[in-house]
Amino acid sequence: MKKLLFVTCISVILLSSCEDLLAWLLSGSGTKTFWAVDTTKNPGDRNYYYQLTANLLAENDYCKVYAETSSSVTEATAEKVAAEYITIYNKMIAAFGLEFDVEYTNGKKDRINTLKYADALTDGDGKLTILLLDIKDGYRKGVNESYVAGYFTPYNFFRDTNSNSCDMIYIDTDPALKDDPEDAYSTLAHELQHLMNFVTTLERRVVYKDDKKEEVEDIFLMDTWIDEGLASAAEWVYTGKTLDDRLSWYYNNGGGEGAKKITSLIDKGNNFFVWDNREDENQYANLDDYATVYLFFQWLRIQSNNGQNIYKEIIGSSKGDYMAVTDAASARISPSYSSWERLLGDWLAANYINYPTGTYGYKNDSDLVKIKGRHLQSTTANTVRLYPGEGVYSKTPSSYKAPSSSGNIRYSLLTSTGITDSISGGGTLLTYNANPINFIMGSDDKKKDPNQETGTVTGIAASVTIDPVNGRSVAAPPMFSGPYRIGAGEVRRGGYESLPTAGILQFLNSLTLSE
Repeated sequence: MKKLLFVTCISVILLSSCEDLLAWLLSGSGTKTFWAVDTTKNPGDRNYYYQLTANLLAENDYCKVYAETSSSVTEATAEKVAAEYITIYNKMIAAFGLEFDVEYTNGKKDRINTLKYADALTDGDGKLTILLLDIKDGYRKGVNESYVAGYFTPYNFFRDTNSNSCDMIYIDTDPALKDDPEDAYSTLAHELQHLMNFVTTLERRVVYKDDKKEEVEDIFLMDTWIDEGLASAAEWVYTGKTLDDRLSWYYNNGGGEGAKKITSLIDKGNNFFVWDNREDENQYANLDDYATVYLFFQWLRIQSNNGQNIYKEIIGSSKGDYMAVTDAASARISPSYSSWERLLGDWLAANYINYPTGTYGYKNDSDLVKIKGRHLQSTTANTVRLYPGEGVYSKTPSSYKAPSSSGNIRYSLLTSTGITDSISGGGTLLTYNANPINFIMGSDDKKKDPNQETGTVTGIAASVTIDPVNGRSVAAPPMFSGPYRIGAGEVRRGGYESLPTAGILQFLNSLTLSE
């Protein structure tokens, strides 16, 4: 474990403008000026960062809760958020927390958990800052039903122009906190995992490129889909309940009813592995990512021989890509899952078969049992273009034999109980792209689709029906009609796959990394 040497720094406040002077004067009065992000803009755009003032409305030993002065948040609401954070804190430490050895300049050595480590890297006040604000996300009821429920940005950990110089989380007040406080608390757990993942990343100095190990000096964030999968898992850890909005979106291939029906791209294969790659095809495609990554990480937990502890093994991995997941899955589920191809293929099969025992299902989970037999292809096309990680299902005729693998495209023949070599009485063909290398979100190649490959489907059009599960009827999940929660991945990543080195953007508490 690397040790961190904290160097005591003397802060010098340069009052170079009236705004700086005002912020300095307000800082001791319970009112504070914060930097926030306009999530409708891209990093680098003018006014991507903007300033707002907020009042300190609640405080305890774990957190400080500020509310934007223009909001209608009351002290009572802020106090509920502060109180609930204590529960969230303890559950997140149990599920995702690691311990770090630190050595201070006075010679004192200590071993602290992830959230205390985050605090030590920033303002050292022992408390998380929670800012309640109306996030600029383009939400318009009846027009754009998706909204950013909250976000975390690592830039607050660095000495930078737009840094708030503290460990903090942003939570939306409208519609999130106003319409559904429980969703706001769940979002707080989700975003707290992002913060913990970033802090853990500081110890992750190994990356794997084309299966080759490389030592790096830059701070490489964990792959987006893994970070988001763990964050979705954090919501389950906090609530102990299935996320109905994610389950409903997957089951119904979108949301809404009648004229307000939104059709997603899940039936075309869209899922989490190449995160946020189909937004040009469907403005709600990002919700497919959240729904599918939620299911994948629930399947990992349900199949694991140590339950939710598999999450701690993933977040603590020295690897930041798919190997963090395959290592944990091969140790906790099956040695065969050291192969990403096998792990992905079995999960895709599980979503369609959902057998009550074994790996081809969710072990009869009372909520997740409902997703059996969804998303058959409904076109007569014989081919399909798939990104890495994507898979589609098509109905097979009798006596059907699966095509041969080509490139990264793989095939499995599905029955009601598992996978077979040949179909004698009709079944389902799973066609999927097993490429473990997904292209970089935010790169110049984002829209060039370099890893999309063509696979074969049967061309038998089939309407999707609700199959009985295990010999009984199961009610469908409720149909959600919005607003729909999304995240703000660009904020979390700061617009980059990797952050600048600590030497370029100095940490608030200057430190030296040494073996």
